[in-house]
Amino acid sequence: MQSQRYPQPHTQCEATPPPQVLRFLRQISDSAAGSNALDLGYAGSFLCPLLGIPRRDILQALTRILCAEPIPAILADQMRKQERGIFEAYTLSLHSPTGHSAEVQVCPRPVMLPDGSETVTATLSLAPADMERQRAVQAERDRLLGLLDRLPAFVSLIAPDYSLRYHNQTFRELFGSHPGQPCYRTLKGRNTPCPTCPPFDVFDTGSLSIYEWTNPANGQAFRIYSYPFTDEDNSPLVLKLGIDISQSKQVQEALVISEARYRSITDNLAVGIAVVDRNMRITAANPLFSQWFGIFIHDRHGPANLPQADELFAAMCPPDIAERTETAEGASPGQADPESLLRSVFIYGRARDMEFSCRLFRPDDPKEEEGIRTLRITACPTRDASNAVDSIILLLEDITERKRVTEQLNRARQLEAMGTLAAGIAHEINQPLSALRLYASGLELLVEQQHAISQDTLLERLGWILREAENIQEIIAHMRSLVMQQDAPPIGRASLNKAVERALGLVGAQLKAHGIQLDLQLAPDLPCALANIVQLEQVVINLVVNAMHALDTIDAARQTEKWIRIVTEQTESGSLRLRVADNGPGLQGLEKRIFDPFFTTKDAGSGMGLGLSIVHTFVEAWHGEITTLPTMQGIGATFIITLHAADTTAGDTDAHTDS
Repeated sequence: MQSQRYPQPHTQCEATPPPQVLRFLRQISDSAAGSNALDLGYAGSFLCPLLGIPRRDILQALTRILCAEPIPAILADQMRKQERGIFEAYTLSLHSPTGHSAEVQVCPRPVMLPDGSETVTATLSLAPADMERQRAVQAERDRLLGLLDRLPAFVSLIAPDYSLRYHNQTFRELFGSHPGQPCYRTLKGRNTPCPTCPPFDVFDTGSLSIYEWTNPANGQAFRIYSYPFTDEDNSPLVLKLGIDISQSKQVQEALVISEARYRSITDNLAVGIAVVDRNMRITAANPLFSQWFGIFIHDRHGPANLPQADELFAAMCPPDIAERTETAEGASPGQADPESLLRSVFIYGRARDMEFSCRLFRPDDPKEEEGIRTLRITACPTRDASNAVDSIILLLEDITERKRVTEQLNRARQLEAMGTLAAGIAHEINQPLSALRLYASGLELLVEQQHAISQDTLLERLGWILREAENIQEIIAHMRSLVMQQDAPPIGRASLNKAVERALGLVGAQLKAHGIQLDLQLAPDLPCALANIVQLEQVVINLVVNAMHALDTIDAARQTEKWIRIVTEQTESGSLRLRVADNGPGLQGLEKRIFDPFFTTKDAGSGMGLGLSIVHTFVEAWHGEITTLPTMQGIGATFIITLHAADTTAGDTDAHTDS
């Protein structure tokens, strides 16, 4: 027999359920023939998920639903049919206050009780019209559960009694499958609830809760999101979503360790470090910078309380010491103070550096000034996402002691140069001095013999004397240009052949005195090199004197011929090359150390070991190259200097004058 369909409900019954409703409840009860108590366990397991009814409220909620018209009329009609022995399936449209609805098919049937009496029971199922919808709902549910199983995070539903109502595949892989077991036992191995449980706060607050938890069993870290959730039967649950953050945690810990390590490095560097933003505020500084300038930067400082870099440098570098500031390479004119240097970096976006004098506080006593110190400041720009300069990193190095040592080294270099040139200068001055004495003695003899001499003769003899005096003055000026040269002489056009000839003019006599033959092979029409003529001359002198000293160590009985060969040439690439070779004992495996300052193989008191170091420094300053040819031990040494050719726009660096 086909089931009957009835219209939707629109009214509610009286507070007391009508008899047909009570009779229907008895038919679907598990104890249809029992006492007056109704056991709706079977009906509840079927209806509660469909209608969103809590199991504990099934009797009251279902009674109210059944009292809604037209269900009482439908039930009354069916009860009358059953009394006439007609038992047919019929459909009820049930609508719960929560908004859930279901089409339920009721199948009544008579049953014989053990005492011989007869009663009616009814089974419930989805009506054929609602089956398709329920299948779609179930398919959607299965799809959702499948997605949850594929999530790379664990998901679980926890009831107020701590029982696990659901857990996905990731949860099962991490903690095992324990449906219905308390969460504190599954997750933490406890026998009692945790003293504090952040997810359970959701039951009270009804809002999202986020916390981090580390599994004590394996140290795996999770960030857990807890959401309020309602079960199918309207009971409250907590949905826990746990994301594995172990790797990011390790990265964060490594980052913290790395940051602490680098902070330790910057805090212990012997340079002051600071960060300056576009408003000239010092946003960060290491301890040495803070101690030098007497500032303190704290994280709680607002932007208005940060020290101003321009004001700080102006206060620590007053006008009375500003004139000591030196513009360094890379800084343009007008950048003779740190404030201007910072503004230039913000405008042009290029790193700059300079030297300047400044008053600093003592690091060991911030209240006491250390005095005037010389600092080298290097300003490096940092850029934002739009490639604009948003801040500058300042590096300040105290070079006071270095400059003092450099000055001492320069004085030692000058003394070394004077010692190297002393014999040659004495020989060069001795020749015009002997001629000067001869001319003066001849003039004196004429006066004694003739008592009077003609004006022409007197002028002629005085001219000879003045010419020799000028020769002496020229030699002294030449020596002064070699010894008292400035710290950073200009680089420009310098004649390589002229430098060789002038150098030999000072040391040539020494070579003859030491029995050394000189072999000169100077290329004619050689273009000028990019160097400084005075320094280039000193380079030749140092190489020749170094070769001469090496040849002096040779036993004359074993080697009677000693020679030095000097060659100038232009390579195919256009570079200029100076080659100084000798047939002395060679470098004896010391090629890697011969250019070190103060390294010498001579006896104590015979030299300071600066000659070749000076040569190396000068050649590097000209962007040239100095090398040695590999030789067999005892076959001599060869030094090769390669220099760039100077273009026609370069200035002339010939500082040698005749006055």
